[in-house]
Amino acid sequence: MNLDLTYWMHTQDKLTWIGCSIVLIIIYGCLYLFLDIPSDMSDFPMVNPIRTLLGGIATGLITAQALIFTITLVAAQLNARYSHSMITRVFTWPTALLMGLYMFSSLYAMVTLATLSLRPSHFLISIPFGMPAIHPVAISLALAATCLILLLPYLWSFKRILNPEHMANYESHRLLKRLSSENILTAEETSTLDNITMSAFGYRDYKTYETGFTLLCHLAFHSWKQSSIASAETIQRSLVEITISCLDDPRAPRISIDALSNLGKDLAKSSLSEGARQILIGLSEIGEITVGRKDVSLTRALCLVISDLGELGAESTLGTLSEESAYSLGRIGSIASSNGFEDLTRQIVAYTRRVGYRSSTNGQHLGTNQALSSLWLIGGTTSAHMYETSKTVARELEMLELSTSVEQVDRAYNSIPVNEGIEAFRAYYLTNIRGTR
Repeated sequence: MNLDLTYWMHTQDKLTWIGCSIVLIIIYGCLYLFLDIPSDMSDFPMVNPIRTLLGGIATGLITAQALIFTITLVAAQLNARYSHSMITRVFTWPTALLMGLYMFSSLYAMVTLATLSLRPSHFLISIPFGMPAIHPVAISLALAATCLILLLPYLWSFKRILNPEHMANYESHRLLKRLSSENILTAEETSTLDNITMSAFGYRDYKTYETGFTLLCHLAFHSWKQSSIASAETIQRSLVEITISCLDDPRAPRISIDALSNLGKDLAKSSLSEGARQILIGLSEIGEITVGRKDVSLTRALCLVISDLGELGAESTLGTLSEESAYSLGRIGSIASSNGFEDLTRQIVAYTRRVGYRSSTNGQHLGTNQALSSLWLIGGTTSAHMYETSKTVARELEMLELSTSVEQVDRAYNSIPVNEGIEAFRAYYLTNIRGTR
């Protein structure tokens, strides 16, 4: 969608320039072929239409140039709201060319007016190759027409320049080109796109925020694909920090989580396990903060994404991905149970068991072992003050034991640091679950 928007806007710009060029060619032809200005004006009075015309052209162009400069400064200030580095998109070579054209045209009109006063007769410019001579006033008219006609595409370009989504697309395209050529991006180079995204959040411009965040994810994906690990880690760190900074907002975190989920899935499908694992680490960090803030709804959404990535890792034979997913769920589940969130803990336990089951089915023992360890840890935190939830954890552990083996479950228990809560949960499990089978 964003690429389509950029392509459409560039197409509109091209059509505008082509249309203006055709109009100018027609004007030039009409001035050259049909405009008949007398070459001898010695008999004209001192105040004549030609001198008035040249004076008006010079004055009008100087006034228009001041207006263009003012408009350009306003556009630069509007661009600076999202990122100061985007000011360079306003003060570009077309702007300098247009300003230079206005200056030259006004000076030419004044010089022509002065020359006409000194030498009013035989006031023509010869053209080689036998072509008819041209009057300098006709050239001044052509220059004035050029300045006025080119003002249309110049002002039309502000529709694209001042569009924050297009700013983000432009910056993303520039960074992708640099990544392809240099194979590395520093934090300073990606800061402009970061600033656009954060500024959009500050203005509650969620559409631009989504565009900027998605483009950062796209940039991170290409960095992993080109093995530019330092660049990818820098961008993903920025993505996590942006998400954390907007956790109090009702909409922005959901946008970020969806984008990070899609990025993790794309990395997993491309067998870029380390990149997907880093996404899980970032999601785990965000989840620990949201559960600490008692934001149950957002934590639930995060845990679902973590679980889905873990299952995808198991299906894609990416054992480290399913292992990280189970570990992250265990950490968040332990914090949730410590804070007394019974329903959330039950859901996290179910997600953890799903990752473990999927890992076991696909022979990914790392994910299975970590899922079992996480269930033991969550069970230990629930046994002290959440008895009913503790029974739910025990049932989920039993379901995973039936799909694996008793020995694997016991090995997972022996691999974790045991405390009083875990020992109590183990005693309950052996007596009430395993002992009754």
